[in-house]
Amino acid sequence: MPPAPTIVTGEAGGGSGEVVIEWTPVAGAAGYSVRVASAPGGPYAEVARLNVVNGNFTATSSVLNVYSDTAVWYPGAYSSSGPSSLFTYVGLADYSQNYFRVVAFNAAGNSAPSNTMCAAVYPGPAC
Repeated sequence: MPPAPTIVTGEAGGGSGEVVIEWTPVAGAAGYSVRVASAPGGPYAEVARLNVVNGNFTATSSVLNVYSDTAVWYPGAYSSSGPSSLFTYVGLADYSQNYFRVVAFNAAGNSAPSNTMCAAVYPGPAC
């Protein structure tokens, strides 16, 4: 199993409903599961699963789009110009504070969850 990633940034994105989460990539990870909760103690639900090896991507219906500094995951066909750990989650329409965790995965299983990061969408209150 890969080691747990560390979220280093969680903040409002450039548009309404956007949250940008950035984490440190971990050795041996085939991909990452992004999880969100409305309270720091959870429960956490997976909102997106990104495979960085083959580009496979799944997301809940509330996710409007997901992209990074080097890749487009959804909507549309996957395209990439290299590995990335920057995740922009668009679909948080209630402007509330949200709590994120990231779990790395590979064929051996899942890592422990990352640290918890609070991020609030614009123009909501800061965490």
